[in-house]
Amino acid sequence: MASGIARTFGFAALIVAGGIGTASAFELVRGRSIEANWTEDRVFVQNGAEKRNAQTRSLKVYFSGAGRIFDFSERRTQVKHDLHASSAVVYTPGELHKEGREQVRWTVGESTVTREQVLPAFSRVYEIAVSGDTCKISLRLAGTGKPMISSALSGGTIEFRSIALRDGVCKIVKGNVFGKET
Repeated sequence: MASGIARTFGFAALIVAGGIGTASAFELVRGRSIEANWTEDRVFVQNGAEKRNAQTRSLKVYFSGAGRIFDFSERRTQVKHDLHASSAVVYTPGELHKEGREQVRWTVGESTVTREQVLPAFSRVYEIAVSGDTCKISLRLAGTGKPMISSALSGGTIEFRSIALRDGVCKIVKGNVFGKET
């Protein structure tokens, strides 16, 4: 534990790693989609004051027959009801993709797929465990630096003390959640 922040959280996510083999989690979800929704209760320090808020997050992911990953994520801060959404982005497993301020890498393991959001000092790692037609999502923070980000709204720095996931729902659905085969 660094700087008093818990480094592992109990919400499962999907892990996607390079080198997709026949025994990988990708094969379990090929041609299918995962939809996940959860709330993150966050404790952080901003401008010297400890604050708390919650963000509602959702993630839709399609795993194509051609081995590509299509990802759409959004978050809503309950304090100001700000909505931040991304358009569906195409990923190649294992490659770091930069879109604006955000960098994302999907990796695939034997029974997990992982979405890593790479930030300057740390990463948010959402791991999705896949078993048959079920999935479970979790979150952990990784990296050697303090878990800090720059606030686009206030211009200040935010240092996370803890992030706890609750009310997580994860489901695997047949076909492309975005409506067409790609």
